Amino acid sequence: GYGEYLDSIDRLGTAINVAGLVGHSAVRTYVMGERAYETTSTPDEQARMEMEGRLASGFQTSRAHADPRRQAEARAVVPWAALCEKAGRAAGADGDAAAAAVAAPPPGEAELKQLLRWFKHEFFRWVDRPACEETGQPTESAGMGAPTAEERAGGAGRVELYRGPTGHITRFPRYNDPSVLLRTRRGRCGEWANCFGLVLRACGYESRWVLDVTDH
Repeated sequence: GYGEYLDSIDRLGTAINVAGLVGHSAVRTYVMGERAYETTSTPDEQARMEMEGRLASGFQTSRAHADPRRQAEARAVVPWAALCEKAGRAAGADGDAAAAAVAAPPPGEAELKQLLRWFKHEFFRWVDRPACEETGQPTESAGMGAPTAEERAGGAGRVELYRGPTGHITRFPRYNDPSVLLRTRRGRCGEWANCFGLVLRACGYESRWVLDVTDH
């Protein structure tokens, strides 16, 4: 099955980017059964098909967070030893005890607080409208653009365009690959949660992907 195929990719690794495509007909047949070939779908079935698509995206995100290669990339950028020492000092431990806590699994709540503080205030940058690439000045929305091949490789399904004071257009790809987000270190709520989810898993914490259909 398709799950076994994905497991084999995880085991063997890839030399290039791999993306799976589940066509509409497959989802339609999964939801409607034999009726998919005989009649139109009901509003309830259409809503279920849309939800199946959203869940498939979420499964892809969760699998990315569990990927050993991506986790290694995340650990390479997290100053874990320093964060553990800060956590120990905040708890009132002396220098030796704080240093010993670095190697003591599993990480706890004190380390989690330091990890979150570092990610929010030092590592990742919230972006509403990106500054102009040429001038560094504020920009205004100029609509949407099609992602390039390189942007698609990073999981960007759409690109926001922003015009600066000189007319230059700054691109803001909405990347969905947490490895890419470790390098760009910017985004909004989706990128923030995606990248931090990978960082959590890389540091030994369990994280859960939650789909909130009430959010804007």
